[in-house]
Amino acid sequence: MKKIIVFFLLSGWNSFSQTELVTNTVIAGVKVNNKIVFMGNSPNFGKELWVSDGTAAGTNILRDINVGSGDSTPHLLTLLDDVVYFRANSHDIWRTDGTSGGTYYMTNNNLIISPTNFVKTQNFIFFISNSRLWRMNTNPNSENLVTISSNLVDVKGLIVLDYNSDVIMFNAKTNIGWAIWRSNGGVSLMVKDLYTLNLDVLQMNAARKIGSEIYFSGFSTDFGGEPWKTDGTLTNTVMIKDIMVDANYFNSPGASQFTKVGSKVFFVARDNFHGYELWVTDGTASGTNMVKEIYPGNNNGFSPGFLLERDGLLYFTAFDVSGVVNIWKSDGTSSGTIKVTTNPDNNVLGPLTKINNIIYFSMHSPTHGNEPCKMDLNNVITMIQDLIPGTQGSDSNFFYELNNETYFIANNNISLSGQATYKIVNNILSNADSDFNALTSIFPNPTNGIINLQIKNILDFQIEIFDIIGKKVGQFKNQNQVDISNYNSGIYSMKITDLITNSQSTQKIIKQ
Repeated sequence: MKKIIVFFLLSGWNSFSQTELVTNTVIAGVKVNNKIVFMGNSPNFGKELWVSDGTAAGTNILRDINVGSGDSTPHLLTLLDDVVYFRANSHDIWRTDGTSGGTYYMTNNNLIISPTNFVKTQNFIFFISNSRLWRMNTNPNSENLVTISSNLVDVKGLIVLDYNSDVIMFNAKTNIGWAIWRSNGGVSLMVKDLYTLNLDVLQMNAARKIGSEIYFSGFSTDFGGEPWKTDGTLTNTVMIKDIMVDANYFNSPGASQFTKVGSKVFFVARDNFHGYELWVTDGTASGTNMVKEIYPGNNNGFSPGFLLERDGLLYFTAFDVSGVVNIWKSDGTSSGTIKVTTNPDNNVLGPLTKINNIIYFSMHSPTHGNEPCKMDLNNVITMIQDLIPGTQGSDSNFFYELNNETYFIANNNISLSGQATYKIVNNILSNADSDFNALTSIFPNPTNGIINLQIKNILDFQIEIFDIIGKKVGQFKNQNQVDISNYNSGIYSMKITDLITNSQSTQKIIKQ
């Protein structure tokens, strides 16, 4: 089989994949049953619930809840099992499975005000309304107030502890202050009061369920903010380690971003001598240590972020001595914590999103601005496409998978509508593809009209040119020079196909 190696003439990054503009509608919501449901906005319907299958034709309003041009403003879309629950018209709770018949209201109760924090157990959906805990079943008009205490003032931060037993945990405030509570929708009890001086501070923050326990940043009387864990019992609600030892415990900032990787739990914290750094724990004080000092000195302005597990390692972003934000990886040891990206001029903007084990993110460079990028299994960084040529950048964000395709949101310089939805095409291309691609070079790029092609080892090939929305605008065969001087200025894709082996290479061309 012939080999194809594609040379791209963009400076700074390789740019292998290409994108396809799907629609100027921003499809950014929640995936359910192979569809995306989201809040769309249109002149005829206002802000309402929309649905998309990833195509322009399949992107439509799902339900005009506030009939006419008024807004129902569906938001707080939360996937619970195979159903999305959300708030509409400020106070109503609705649900959808992505179909018209599966979209209907759950509550229409004057006592429910601004419901939030939907979580689901086996038998109940819990939520907070008007500083009270509520529960409902999966059928409409089944809501009930959960009685916690006659002295209840407020409830915040619901998290599921045991799905099968309907047990949730949360912060509850009574007339004696905040404490950590649990409930199964019937019986509610206080688990532990970490801070006994009636300070108006939540005691359980940044909580994340890991195994049979909840790891959280706890605020206590003696230690301030530190990493804690709980299994829902008084005995086993314990501080993991006193990391910031200070007589003024308000200087203890707590922990965040708890992320499980194998048997370890990573998190971000600050001790007495370092700024915010990456830590790791096995759940014991002796097994809790700072992984590595990435930014030297006691600096509190630079925190590792976007912690993500892939193939038994932790990937994250961090600002280091290079002066930019890079991607790092860690196995939990100092020697095994290594910088992945090394370009001194490029900042990884995050967040890091893993789709089919590929990590997607936005990266900023002085040459291209903020553009969509990916990191393959070999940690090779590739710019997906320079959507807006020059330093302006497309400000790409919100990567997601739908029906085995990868989508993201970015600014669109072709349209005046602002942000748009893009799909990544030719997304399987990686280092391994060089084993079956032909040697191809295209120049000049950008071009005023004439494109020269240097193609080796291909005897019979086809050239296809597509515009920014994927429409084919030109086709040529076995030509080493292509004239596009009659094309409008803009961005095009050129696909070269070996007609004998059916191998292909695609790259962006810019018509000035």
